[in-house]
Amino acid sequence: MEIAFATTELVRTKKADIYAKGSLETKYTLKAILDNEKGLRKRGINISGLTILEAKKYHKVLIFTDAHVRPYPTLIEKVSLINNAVEFANAIGIQNPKVAAVCALEKVNPKMRETEEALKLTRMNDIGQIRGCIVDGPLSFDLAINPKIPKYKGMQNRKIKGDADIILFPNVHSANISYNLMIHVAGANSATLLSGTTAPCVFTSRSDSMNSKFNSFIFAIFYSEYLQGKSK
Repeated sequence: MEIAFATTELVRTKKADIYAKGSLETKYTLKAILDNEKGLRKRGINISGLTILEAKKYHKVLIFTDAHVRPYPTLIEKVSLINNAVEFANAIGIQNPKVAAVCALEKVNPKMRETEEALKLTRMNDIGQIRGCIVDGPLSFDLAINPKIPKYKGMQNRKIKGDADIILFPNVHSANISYNLMIHVAGANSATLLSGTTAPCVFTSRSDSMNSKFNSFIFAIFYSEYLQGKSK
């Protein structure tokens, strides 16, 4: 635990540009990062996790949120998740990214709170309360990433038609399971960071491959330079 706080202190005092999770358990690392006095929180911002994926059958980088930090994000927390992911997307050169609020259904079901919240997020985007991106939901995962599916389902009028940049999941379970499937079954390359922090945080699992850890540091460097440029 002392190591985690010592590391946040180095980043907080600008003696280091990037925080990297090592072999410590996630709960200890998060406790240090989320600490109100000694951590790396941005004031008024909810911290969230980002998983960046490069899949063989998808035509561009795909960003998942949140598979690590927010178990059951509220509507307001989902706004923060979107804003954090959009900021990172901008840092790696993706302007006005398409954010798919995915659910089990592409239509609102009053018995499924996630579908109602996905629609609210879409409307908040429509009226300018969520900016710098295109939000569409509720969307099924296939509608979000497969351009053939909207035609089959009669959904050609959707804002996102198989070309999402960011996937906003309804909870940590669906996000974590999905990204593990992408890596271990689909063979996707990956990187994992935290966003909403004062500096990039590499947040790979102890079981992640060397390639994943290397990718995470590369993205963290881009993100660090972007954040430092914004602060000037």
